[in-house]
Amino acid sequence: MSQVSVSRFIDQINALPLLKRKTLISKIIDSQLASKEDEDPQVIIWHNKLVRFVANQYIKKPDDVWLLDSVLGNYRVNRRLKQINYHLHSETIEMMFMNISLSFYTAIDDTYLLSQKNELTEADFGPLRLVKAIDALKRFGLESLETAKEKGYINLRVNERTDR
Repeated sequence: MSQVSVSRFIDQINALPLLKRKTLISKIIDSQLASKEDEDPQVIIWHNKLVRFVANQYIKKPDDVWLLDSVLGNYRVNRRLKQINYHLHSETIEMMFMNISLSFYTAIDDTYLLSQKNELTEADFGPLRLVKAIDALKRFGLESLETAKEKGYINLRVNERTDR
């Protein structure tokens, strides 16, 4: 199904009365969950679009998909999901992080992950090393990136102890 026909299909669903829309979406979700092309895909509604979600090392459950918006921004995530036919799994998450200008920084001893580098952060945390977004995602995980972006930094040693 091409992207144009998917968009037209979604527009047609949105034009239905509420009760018929709910019934149709329920049937679509049931049929999608019954198909087993991937490892247990789930169909979720995210930003008013049907998205096939596969649990992975970055996002374990559909309730945490918001982390992508928080780190990358709503526009970038929506644009990328549209390009990949609204199929969200670990490879597509990595693709989102590949060629973006977002960077993170670590303290020299890898105890802290920071979202920015300036005189104040270097005064508090010492010399910082640049980490590309994709490398930070693979090394520290999406939740750590979101916390670092939200707070400005995250103590990675505390995070390791709670994971065990």
